[in-house]
Amino acid sequence: YASILRGMSTRNRWPRAATQPCLPMATKRRGFVVPASASSFASSVSEATKRDVPPPSIFNDVLGPVMRGPSSSHSAAALRIGRIVKMLLEDGLSHHPHSTAGGDTAGATLQEKNATAEGTTRPPRVKLLVEYDPNGSLVTTHDGQGSDMGLLGGLMGWEADDSRLTNFKEEAAKAGLEMEVRYLSYGAQHPNTYRMTATSDNGSRVEATAISTGGGIIEFLQVDGFPVTFRGDREELLVWMEERPECEEKKENRKRNDKHAEEEGKVSDFIERALEESNRKNIDTFATVYEMEGNTAAPSGSKKLLLQVSSSSETVIKSILEKLRCDHRDRSSASSSNGSSSSSSSNILIKKVAAIRPVLPVKDPGRQGRLVPFLNVAEMEQYAEDHDNMPLWQLGARYESARGNMSEDEVLDAMLRTASIMRGSVEEGLAGTSYSDRILPCQSSSLARAMNQGQVIPGDVLNKVILYVTAIMEVKSSMGVIVAAPTAGSCGACPGTILAVAEQLGKDEVEVARALLVAGIVGGMIAKHA
Repeated sequence: YASILRGMSTRNRWPRAATQPCLPMATKRRGFVVPASASSFASSVSEATKRDVPPPSIFNDVLGPVMRGPSSSHSAAALRIGRIVKMLLEDGLSHHPHSTAGGDTAGATLQEKNATAEGTTRPPRVKLLVEYDPNGSLVTTHDGQGSDMGLLGGLMGWEADDSRLTNFKEEAAKAGLEMEVRYLSYGAQHPNTYRMTATSDNGSRVEATAISTGGGIIEFLQVDGFPVTFRGDREELLVWMEERPECEEKKENRKRNDKHAEEEGKVSDFIERALEESNRKNIDTFATVYEMEGNTAAPSGSKKLLLQVSSSSETVIKSILEKLRCDHRDRSSASSSNGSSSSSSSNILIKKVAAIRPVLPVKDPGRQGRLVPFLNVAEMEQYAEDHDNMPLWQLGARYESARGNMSEDEVLDAMLRTASIMRGSVEEGLAGTSYSDRILPCQSSSLARAMNQGQVIPGDVLNKVILYVTAIMEVKSSMGVIVAAPTAGSCGACPGTILAVAEQLGKDEVEVARALLVAGIVGGMIAKHA
């Protein structure tokens, strides 16, 4: 890192205007993008809107997430935000027996990690402070629409359809989780803004700001004051560093000793080689170094730095993470043998590492995922004409195959699983549902009995559509598992209609999945251009 940062002697500055937010001007050097400094939270929102985002995914943006709760943009999105905060808290430099690169596994929770940190069995103390801006939507909805439930469920490592979400408060208490909610005006520019500070009794702490943009889609806007942006659809590695001023003796030693300089750069050179190799293999990987100047908490003359490596490949992130771990062990051993932690020749101190695994079902494959066959209806029609009048469902499969870097058969199999979940929601609803926090009682089972007894005015398929849509919506309102389409509030209309019509026409599950692909690709075109 020292060799990289010394090579970055010229740091661009950007003009400060009285009426415009300050946006970082970036320069590229040796494969790294280096903003001049960290911007404010308000400017990071504006900057995030300019970043390249992949085209819509059918499973990410149209038919999904699979979830429990009243709202995809509150319940499911908050859970995904919570899962990422959990990963930000975990120590990526240490090897945990149950941990993966992102530390997010069913076998080991954050609470279990913290409990073993002190060699005790007592429940750990993990606290999340969440600040909602009164100018946004969450002050009045965070409880009833499931944001609190989602955040705590995510911190416990759950998926959005976990059965324990119905008792999340009891489960959080057993896991030693606490959450404090404050209402504070801080100029949030998005109505669904989560400003969070998470601490655990093992000494880990992180501040982060994230937004929910609808349908379970999220974006992180800052981490510990750095304008880092990611959407939970890529492999991310964050490395917190501190650059300390070199003493004159170290400067002279570095100038005289070329081997010494090579040693300082060995990890950074490895990262650069990984980036170059990834791009040769068409694996989209990039790195960014953020610098924060004028930090009063750091020693005089020091600077806080954050390295972000973002990749479409888990293997790339794992290899860099393992190299960092080895380097950390070597430096720790050298410091111990010399009896001082300051014996390292480098003026770059690694403070923390966190690996973030994707929380969306379809990852962003980077450049390859941008190469979808069409991006609007006119292009889709032309593509179909050029490919022997390809049917609409296959156009959907072809698009999602390119978008998610998977085969068309894999796309169809995934949609078959989605159709099965939707049918399960109908069956659960017709069996009868109940929930204490619900205004209306179960009605779909009564309607089904009335239809079977001939007490409903004949409506052919229309009555069945109404029945199925109602059943799915009642499952949603009773904390059952549904597929947001594209939101939890609209989870009944598309699935209920397709399932009812397919049943009336005697279509099998493959035809249902194909019909859902038709709905998905139409929805994807709307999402792209709405």
